[in-house]
Amino acid sequence: MTLRLKAVLAAAGIKQGAVADAAGISRPALNGFINRGSLPLGTDRAAVERLITAFVHRHGGSTAGLFEVAAPCANTAQPVSPPDLSNDQEEMSMLLRKQSLTPAARRHFGLGRDPFADPTTADDVFLSTDIRYVREAMYQVARHGGFMG
Repeated sequence: MTLRLKAVLAAAGIKQGAVADAAGISRPALNGFINRGSLPLGTDRAAVERLITAFVHRHGGSTAGLFEVAAPCANTAQPVSPPDLSNDQEEMSMLLRKQSLTPAARRHFGLGRDPFADPTTADDVFLSTDIRYVREAMYQVARHGGFMG
């Protein structure tokens, strides 16, 4: 939804920053007004429209229908709704069940257990290999008994 104001400003060679200054609003606020028809909360829309109309008139732009929604451009694609994927078999096949690490993979990376199975804290995932090894060794000793030095 773009207001006709955008085309009028472009045709008259009027910068949007100058219009924003004249209307007493920020440039992003003016951009939101032109492209979406919305102003920040607490902004008096009627006063902003009066100030913009007066500014455009002073600079030789057409003031008829400034705040109406402009017709869409012929070369602009219409918005497309996202496809309904609720029954899409390809999408369902992309959802894989959880696969745990093999013992060989855990041994290779020095892991006693799969850290991604149920990590309880961020430390379970972002530990150095040395700290992970020491913690796992201590856990194994505590669980199965033994001695550790």
